[in-house]
Amino acid sequence: MSADGASAFGLTPQMVIVDEFAQWPTTPGPRRLWTAIASAVPKVAGARLVILTTAGDPGHPAHRLLTDAKSSPRWRVHEVPGPVPWISAEALAEQNQLLPESQYRRLHLNQWVSAEDSLVDAADLAACVTLDGPVDPRPAVSYRVGVDLGLKRDRTAIAVRDLDAGTVVLNRMLTFVGSRHHPVRLDDVEEAVYEAARRYHGARVLIDPWQAVGLGQRLSRRGVRVEEHTFSAQSVGRLASCLFRLLRDHQVALPDDEELLDELANVRLRETSPGVLRMDHDPDKHDDRAIALALSAFALVEHPPARRGYAVTMAARTIGVDFGVPGRYELVRGDGSRVIVDGDDPDVGPYARGGGG
Repeated sequence: MSADGASAFGLTPQMVIVDEFAQWPTTPGPRRLWTAIASAVPKVAGARLVILTTAGDPGHPAHRLLTDAKSSPRWRVHEVPGPVPWISAEALAEQNQLLPESQYRRLHLNQWVSAEDSLVDAADLAACVTLDGPVDPRPAVSYRVGVDLGLKRDRTAIAVRDLDAGTVVLNRMLTFVGSRHHPVRLDDVEEAVYEAARRYHGARVLIDPWQAVGLGQRLSRRGVRVEEHTFSAQSVGRLASCLFRLLRDHQVALPDDEELLDELANVRLRETSPGVLRMDHDPDKHDDRAIALALSAFALVEHPPARRGYAVTMAARTIGVDFGVPGRYELVRGDGSRVIVDGDDPDVGPYARGGGG
């Protein structure tokens, strides 16, 4: 049959054989063709769909289909480990030298492995999935909100995170999807960021000023604490290295969100200059959630909230002191008023502008 997806719809085949499915591009054309094939088979009673393929990237739709097929009574799965017996040991050794390791393992050993330039491999990503869903705000916890703004071709992603015993927790992820004719409305993004910062104890918001200088200014006027993270080759490299390290060491807690996990599995690390990395993606993929994750994670890891501390006084005489600086706590001033204080914020506290005590 033709590889043209549009002309494939409406067919009623008795049998369809899909060859090397794991090597199909994931661009819109092949995806449309697969949709036509998968939807055509049930139309004919007794029709058969046969998929023949060597292993590929764990982020490819073929791997998800294989995983689902193994647990479905409607599929029969037969896997053959490599290498095949008719290739000599000498030829295999040569192939191992000629091909990248991931390609050799896929094509000759039939192993589903990530490419060398992947942000994270499948096993490490799976180990980071430890959350059942969004996490509500918790008392005395400092949060950070990372925002990656995209209006037409790219998505807008908002990530709310905190640091819990060395693990960066994704509490909530919000995304906005626009198009050339219907771009994302900045008013909607502003309200979402404002509400996230308000709900999560006045969390600091990190943005790229080149992308969203107007958004940052409007949020600041509404009382949101906005920090600018200017994207340069060096700063983007630090974001990429930070997220790579956290995922590799299983120091990220993620929900079982299929779209988020698919994006992270397909983010690539490109070396723009010796030792300097940046996150990138294939033409049909995105990295907006990954950027928002990296922004908030980097802020928490590089500048973690200070540990809780206290001082006990009686009759204006200090009788006990812990010199740790509190994270978030309630300050009772001398006039009886109360204020929530973030101990790592120099502009808030008993000695800040407008402070009492």
